[in-house]
Amino acid sequence: MKKTAALNDTSVNEPRLYRVVSSRIEELIRAENIQPGERLPAERELAGKLGVSRTSLREALIALELGGTVEVRGGSGVYVSEQAKPQAEVPTAGPGPFEVLAARRLIEVEVAALAAKHASDSAIDAILRAVEEMEQHHEERSGNESADRNFHLAIARATGNSAMVGVIEYLWSQRGSLWHKL
Repeated sequence: MKKTAALNDTSVNEPRLYRVVSSRIEELIRAENIQPGERLPAERELAGKLGVSRTSLREALIALELGGTVEVRGGSGVYVSEQAKPQAEVPTAGPGPFEVLAARRLIEVEVAALAAKHASDSAIDAILRAVEEMEQHHEERSGNESADRNFHLAIARATGNSAMVGVIEYLWSQRGSLWHKL
């Protein structure tokens, strides 16, 4: 029992992996004297050099881009920003987007299964209305996000379990600035 509590306490205080990787990228930029405007190594090479997954590297690069340290140029690579700030503040907006997606993949499957078993006719109608709303707003970002949230909450409500609704609401609240950069 004490071991579990100790593990939980440690995990709460550990920095998010993307923050650690962000710091290591900044160290690499300094150590290798990569100048503003110069390109960082390719993603695969950089991930290998840092000993991290490409997913963790991507989250770190998004955080560094939001902090103004690097500029991600689609199809060209990642460059040290011309106005790079030393030790730029990496956003601390909760878990990284890929952590949120992983949690959603696990939890929403079970929520959907419960909804399939317990949904009333009115709950199914609410889900169908949410789908129609998503179709109406599929091209506009803010409307689409709101419609997508309503869809997932409609499914959660269809379970008849308020705890499930709370879990889905919590997962949506964890989408910070890194998420929106994706």
